[in-house]
Amino acid sequence: MKPIIKIIYSYILLPFLILTAALISIFNAKYRKAFFARFRVLSSIRTYLNEMKNNIDRKNILIHCASMGEFEHIKPLIARLSENPSNAIILTFFSPSGYEHVKEYTGIDLILYLPFDFPGTWQKIYHLLKPVFLIISKHDTWPNQIWMANKLNIPVFLVNASLNEKSSRIRGLAQILFNEVYKSFDQIYAVSESDKNIFEKYFKQISVQAIGDTKFDQVVLRKKQSEKAIHIPDDWVMNNTVLIFGSVWPEDLLNLKQPIKDILKNHKSIKVILVPHQPDEKHINEIKQFLTDESTSLFTNKSFTNEKRVLIINTVGVLADLYKYADIAYVGGSFKQGIHNVMEPAIYGIPILYGPKHKNSNDAIQLLQKGGALQIENQKQALQILYKLIDNHKYRKKLGNNAKSFALSHTGVSEKLIQQWRPYLR
Repeated sequence: MKPIIKIIYSYILLPFLILTAALISIFNAKYRKAFFARFRVLSSIRTYLNEMKNNIDRKNILIHCASMGEFEHIKPLIARLSENPSNAIILTFFSPSGYEHVKEYTGIDLILYLPFDFPGTWQKIYHLLKPVFLIISKHDTWPNQIWMANKLNIPVFLVNASLNEKSSRIRGLAQILFNEVYKSFDQIYAVSESDKNIFEKYFKQISVQAIGDTKFDQVVLRKKQSEKAIHIPDDWVMNNTVLIFGSVWPEDLLNLKQPIKDILKNHKSIKVILVPHQPDEKHINEIKQFLTDESTSLFTNKSFTNEKRVLIINTVGVLADLYKYADIAYVGGSFKQGIHNVMEPAIYGIPILYGPKHKNSNDAIQLLQKGGALQIENQKQALQILYKLIDNHKYRKKLGNNAKSFALSHTGVSEKLIQQWRPYLR
């Protein structure tokens, strides 16, 4: 007999979620497109299989990501799996942003919207694809997707899994539902020992191990790719100390603009790269206003003269590549709602600065503990720390080495996972 929670989910919660999605799609064209695309998943799979009928020996590996964030973190894992030409990678996305932005990504054989979570739909999908296993990235677990795979003896793995004491997954009805879901996974791979302990504290009969996070492998992969990209001429950064302020919000700039002006005035060998989180005209103009005494240049203008000491990045998608030009990095969001990615600059071996709102990132917390980062509370402290890092090369190098060591010490998770899955991939 089915546990009552499975009945509640399949016959009450799921129809409610689908009805809500249908109502939202009426008023939102992007979600409307995704809503109807979910009904075409089976036909897309049949078309794919018909096109691949001469490659019937390929092993289908099914991977699900909620959106771009989850996808970015498992890129190294996908890259390793796709190295074997006998593996076929079939990727599903829940969010439209994820689906639309990875269509051209190499190493993926088929990209689909996640279908509605009906057990019959999943039964048909699994019978068509016969996947060797299913990988869920991070947290976007859909119960019938997991339960049906489990019923059909298809191994299911949750990678980059995390859980904290404030999670809604460990409260009330959600805890009962997720307990049934998590115990259906063949293996849950937690990002840390503390996450593993929380999983085991709140969920019973589950198999979980602390293995790490593939996002550390991604920053190494991204670094290798960025080495080929030339965004700034060498002579603009050569013989200068370059400060980069990445993904900054207006709240960050309130604490940084006076220190930036002061340093530019007193250190003629300083170059500054400013990357607003929202590179629209309004935020670009706000930056220009407080830098009236300095010569600024917009990234898209490609004007890299030495007189223009401040480069404002007015486009998206290049920040991770720009850290390679920097000697010191500030990571934004840390005076607003929460810090952005600290691993992208850490891998380049440069000291990292950020504000007090970084508790959303375990990496940022650990970087402080490992001596690879410094926290600033206000303008005065920001100025003092920046001057010390600029003037004391030995101190700057020490912090940078600590940051890089921390990043590198967490790499290799993708390879560990591949080794564990060897029996399925033979």
